[in-house]
Amino acid sequence: MKKLFALLAATAMLLCSVPLSAVAEEADEVQMYVDLQELTPEEKLTEELRDELALQTERIPVGIWRRNYTDEYKEQKIQEYLSGYDLDNMTEKERVDAKTMARNAALKDLYIPAGEALLDDLGVAVEDRGYISMFAPTISCTLTPAQILQAAERDDVTRISLSGVPSYVDFETVFVVTEKTEDSAYLLQLTEQKLSDGLYAVLSDEKLGEGYFADNFADYAEGDILLYTGGYWYAEENGTAAFDRMKGSFRKIGILAEHKTIADAMEKTDTGYTLHDEGAVQTYALQLAAHSKAEFGDVNYDGSINASDAAVILIDAAERGATDTERSTDPERDINGDGFVNASDAALVLSYAAALGAKATTLGLPAYLLELDHTVMRVSVAFELYGTSGKKMILDSTEALTAYFTETYQPREIVSGAGFKDWLSSDRRDPDAVRSEIAAVYDDAFFAEHHLWAVQITEGDLQTLPEVRGVTTAGDGSVTIDIVNKNPYGYGEAMEGRFVVLVAVGKDVTDPAQVTENCSFELTEESGW
Repeated sequence: MKKLFALLAATAMLLCSVPLSAVAEEADEVQMYVDLQELTPEEKLTEELRDELALQTERIPVGIWRRNYTDEYKEQKIQEYLSGYDLDNMTEKERVDAKTMARNAALKDLYIPAGEALLDDLGVAVEDRGYISMFAPTISCTLTPAQILQAAERDDVTRISLSGVPSYVDFETVFVVTEKTEDSAYLLQLTEQKLSDGLYAVLSDEKLGEGYFADNFADYAEGDILLYTGGYWYAEENGTAAFDRMKGSFRKIGILAEHKTIADAMEKTDTGYTLHDEGAVQTYALQLAAHSKAEFGDVNYDGSINASDAAVILIDAAERGATDTERSTDPERDINGDGFVNASDAALVLSYAAALGAKATTLGLPAYLLELDHTVMRVSVAFELYGTSGKKMILDSTEALTAYFTETYQPREIVSGAGFKDWLSSDRRDPDAVRSEIAAVYDDAFFAEHHLWAVQITEGDLQTLPEVRGVTTAGDGSVTIDIVNKNPYGYGEAMEGRFVVLVAVGKDVTDPAQVTENCSFELTEESGW
């Protein structure tokens, strides 16, 4: 941690000590700017922009390309920043971080002040200034026709194009993280050609607000392939584009090292990365996204779980059995988790599909399997009694189980056993029958090897139902339970009552504190049981 603070302090000192005017001075040792092709002011304007000017539009969104610095000059500036770090006494990771911070600081000092100076010279109002890239000599802004012609006369402007106004995208997009620093990330877009082909996008607090990056991107690293779901704003023809006002979230769906089709199509450039064979990459990335969203058991990725998925598993099992019985299993098709893909997995899928068809369950397949073998049982009960809401208990015997459902809850307050019923529904089961069913499942033989974790987990007037999708036991015996609170009715229908969840745990779990709940919420619009 001390070394990290030292890195940040060194960067801050350098940012303060290097005069911004240095970017406008010619370098003594290397050529500062790339050689420019001589163009007339008119030739610097794209055909689309000249057409727009002919329409006498009052204000036009444009992209401005300034003359770029040579690679040698940029490297010299980066080395100046690196001189402030004691690289010899750093770990390899610290050296990589230092070089990244030095590169970003140097490029920012080169591109941002020069871009701001150009806009100042043109008299561009603050509200018309879009985005100045810190990684390329590009500027997005809105200009009057007079300002456009004035910019075209400048020696440091090489091209001006018609730019789309900032546009809003509200769908799913796949990106790969090509670089990440402490406060920003650089993403190469793989799908949804709403943005320029191979756009190198920037995600940072500078545009998104303080704390956004740390709160939403901490778990991701270079090489991660991410699916972004939701909306964001962007500006086209910008060379690079800053995400702005994001309204969605990222989810990791793969890593670059495991997807050669994407990795081989990426090429490093001075300003980031570009893509070759964009069509093939987009098709591949879309398939990757579809597979990542498929529900467990939907092995043919058609959006539903039925006999067709069982058939795919049987075919796979036959091929494996005919060629190599020791072949490592595919976890997506190993439904029962026994290490093999065979007819048993297909049978479970058929059983689940039948339950769905008969409306006997609303659970996803993982939760259905947990209840099928009684690892989990959910019990509908009445309203909160005796301050038990959220209270967690470890039941270690049939006597403790009986007491829980006779003392904590009176018999008349118990609605159903394996599955939920609305407390006010007309098809409530007999409470004594429910208690007998619970006792039959969790008998003396069960408690000889297990304990039960019991919790009153939520309430129906919040319109959510708990669905346990995973139970994981660590080496020290502690247990993590993944619970999704589902809303099967949407927001229009109310339910009444509270619910108890029972989860089988090891006998070494004797304290509720040994159990951790990972809870999330999921809204579905399907109604009914």
